[in-house]
Amino acid sequence: NLNLRIRPDGSIAVSSAAWVPAATVDDFVRSRAGLIGTARRRWQTERPQQAFLPVQGAALPCLGRTLTIQLRQGKEEARCEGNRLLLTLRDPADGQAAQRLLERWWKETCRQLFAALTAKWFPRFERWNIPKPVLRTRRMSSRWGSCQPRTAAITLNERLLHAPVECVEYIIVHELAHLVQPDHSPAFHAVVAEVMPDWKARRQRLREAVIPQ
Repeated sequence: NLNLRIRPDGSIAVSSAAWVPAATVDDFVRSRAGLIGTARRRWQTERPQQAFLPVQGAALPCLGRTLTIQLRQGKEEARCEGNRLLLTLRDPADGQAAQRLLERWWKETCRQLFAALTAKWFPRFERWNIPKPVLRTRRMSSRWGSCQPRTAAITLNERLLHAPVECVEYIIVHELAHLVQPDHSPAFHAVVAEVMPDWKARRQRLREAVIPQ
């Protein structure tokens, strides 16, 4: 019998009896190329992503620039000063506490920024008389945002905070446009283009942005 396994790192392991010729093993692996490719792609999609580690001097992409993490001792707080993100902790060596503090700062920053940008662009949709959206944020791996027209609920990916502000605005306009047109028809893109004429350039900048998982 020939047995093939695909390991979590994407490598392939084949076991066979000692008398089976190497050419036969090679042919067997080649015959399973489709299966191997499918399994590797699925694993890449489903594997857990490594969290960003907020260690001293770490570089964190944020709104199109790079913030340098600085850990300090004191009363717990997170504050951005210029290109520095100051994480103040009772014990700066406590990696888990630093991780939790960074996550709270990131989520709150997303909430405030996304709400402000939504308030900025929502009036541009006045002529369509769309409902004011219910805004939510969460970390997603496969999409930048989602919209439920029936409930006017818009969810934005917290990873967008890594991207330039103009890219975040593009996603917000995209999701607001779904309250006018729920699909991606030409009518939908006409709405986006009317509200944001340079949306294609913003979309391209988002595709080129450095955005960690």
